[in-house]
Amino acid sequence: MRIKSLILGLLSGLSLLAVSCDKKPDLFYPEAKDFCGQWKCTVETTGDPEDVWAEDLGVYTYNTAANDATIWVSDEGLIFNQYIDIVKANVDINALSFQSAGEATEDAGVIKKGGIFKNAVKVKPQYLDGDAISVDSIDFTVEFFYKDTKFSVHYFGHRETGWEDYVQ
Repeated sequence: MRIKSLILGLLSGLSLLAVSCDKKPDLFYPEAKDFCGQWKCTVETTGDPEDVWAEDLGVYTYNTAANDATIWVSDEGLIFNQYIDIVKANVDINALSFQSAGEATEDAGVIKKGGIFKNAVKVKPQYLDGDAISVDSIDFTVEFFYKDTKFSVHYFGHRETGWEDYVQ
């Protein structure tokens, strides 16, 4: 009986050792990964006169659970949590563009004319010495209703982090 327990323990230890030596698992990449990330944006109203609502506002774009060509877009509560919920947008992966289907309603905002521009902006990392680096930029307009009035708000800025930063 003692030998049987010893052999069983030895086999268990060897199986754990073999499992721990497996190669790193393959990463899951969502279809819309080039759109996913955190962005620092300026937010302004469109029309006359243009009015800046915020600068360096965090905007977040992330894939949906369906892992299709759609993303969610949210900010730190300036527009999305105060006036509307997060906004879903369809992406054109090849054109690096995105926009919502339909029109704004009392219950839902929509994104119009959204785009990602690869390596379009040079920024100097805040806490690092050295030269400026090229990062992606983002530009989109959100339309929504508030108290029976339709608003258009323009967001533009640059990427802070992306999908690759989160999976490392």
